[in-house]
Order: sequence, then C-alpha cells, then structure tokens
Amino acid sequence: MNIQKVSLMALLSSLLLFSLSTSAGTLIYTPQNTAFGGNNASATQMLMSKAQAQDTTVDPEKNKPKVQKTEIERFQENLERRILDKIARDIVTNMFTNSTDDSSEGTGTFSTDQFSVTVDEENTDNVSITIVEYATGNETKIEIPKF
Repeated sequence: MNIQKVSLMALLSSLLLFSLSTSAGTLIYTPQNTAFGGNNASATQMLMSKAQAQDTTVDPEKNKPKVQKTEIERFQENLERRILDKIARDIVTNMFTNSTDDSSEGTGTFSTDQFSVTVDEENTDNVSITIVEYATGNETKIEIPKF
C-alpha cells in the first residue's frame, strides 16, 4: 500500500513538473515555392499562365457566327430605347415638379413585340407602372410614391 502511495505521488509530481515547464508559441508557416503561394509578386501570374496553358476546353459560343441585325431591327431597337427613356424621364419630371398643368399626367401604354408598359399617373399618391412580358406572361408592377 505504501508503494502505491509513493508511486502515485511520484506520478502526480512528474505530471505537475512537466505541465509547468511546457509552453508553445504560434506556429506560422510561409511557403517558399512560388507555385505553392510563396512570397513572390509574380506567383499569381505564373500560376494563372500555367492554368491557361493546360486549359483544353473550348467555348461553344466562340465559333458561332454572329447574326447581324438588319437596319430596320436596329432602328426599331433604338426607337424603343428612346421611347422608354422618354417615358422614364417624364415620370421622374412629373413626380418632382408641382406643375398645375394636368395635360402631361394620366394613363399611357407603350407596346413592343416583347412587352408592354402601362403608366398610370392619375393616383395622387403614387405613379403605377405595369410591365407585361408577352412571351412568359409575367407582369411586373412598380409603384413609385410622388413627392
């Protein structure tokens, strides 16, 4: 029994002694090889050029011939953009001006082949814009408060 107490005391003493003397610092590893992210300014460029050299995939859209739009199609797109821009400018102008002229307010609809835009400014609190996309039937309604 006495031997067990002595061996237990020796074990506890050695554990206490070793635990007091152990300490560790922060381990920081910095790779030296630039291929593994070493501290070289051109490492990123080198890795990128190696990756691009090994890339064998081809973009399927790259070799497709681009379809040229006719003059009429370009004119129609340009006209639609300008009309939509004018509608947007008029909405903003009417919202921020205190004009007593009611000739510019009201409901208006603009339609193209793909969508229609309906602007309703008759409500005194807000401007309501409804956009309907013909292909999907999606309807987007935007309400902008008047200031």
